[in-house]
Amino acid sequence: MDADDSVNEWSSNNESEHQLSNDSSINIQPVRGARLLQQSQQRPAKRTMPFVPYEDWIPDQAYNDLPPSCMHYYIEWKLTVNRRIIAKQTENDLVVAPSDFWTEELFSKIVDIVKSTGKTCEADATTIAISVNDRSEHDITKRFAKLDIDWLVIERQLQAWSHLLRIGKKLRINVSFNYTESSKASRTAGRGATTTALSERNTRLDAEQAVSGGPDAWRHVYSLMRCPGSPYDLGPYYWQDRKTHKHYKLLGHHLRTLVKFVQRGDKLESHDDIPQDVRTQLYAEQ
Repeated sequence: MDADDSVNEWSSNNESEHQLSNDSSINIQPVRGARLLQQSQQRPAKRTMPFVPYEDWIPDQAYNDLPPSCMHYYIEWKLTVNRRIIAKQTENDLVVAPSDFWTEELFSKIVDIVKSTGKTCEADATTIAISVNDRSEHDITKRFAKLDIDWLVIERQLQAWSHLLRIGKKLRINVSFNYTESSKASRTAGRGATTTALSERNTRLDAEQAVSGGPDAWRHVYSLMRCPGSPYDLGPYYWQDRKTHKHYKLLGHHLRTLVKFVQRGDKLESHDDIPQDVRTQLYAEQ
């Protein structure tokens, strides 16, 4: 073999090795990419999902998009008086923020149930446990005085787990509303006050911090809209239409609307100041 042949042979071998190196890199890269893709599918990105605004929520609608586009959770709650269970229920497929569901739905349920016991009761404490059926996450338990619940803490934790919804996990809130019977309140009740009325009053006053951020708005609305009794006997609260002199019974959702009206700084000093949306609702319900 002469010198030229040796040079040509070495060049040919070098080019073959270089080509093999290039081919190997081409073959390896897709394998690595596939592995990264597989790992990303196993570990869902921790993007926070939103709650559905309460005004847009349709309770009978199934929010079952795949993958989910909003928060999903359920609430299991129980109400105890003197450590005895009075009521319990499961609220399924919730997509609105827990604070909205509490203010607009659950709060009035608790008030009505406590009132139906015929006892003078006071809220003692509320215990909330948040959980997800994933072994890597531990349950989180919070305890609040009376009904003074910091729902923002609950909502942040649910959204911190929202990425797990994308792989089929379920979020749950367990709530225990604990009441105690108050014998002192019944002994010091004013003349003509019934046990039922006291129970309703105490329950709502206990909940003011959670619902309205302060007791003044509730007390103002209660005082202004309280029913004087006979000959009307519409219940604890009413509204009088000054034009027609007709009286309308006010229920819990009416009172909550009026409280929010006062909290916004709007004027509510007499029955003439009742906002038009409440009037329209009362006319329609009548």
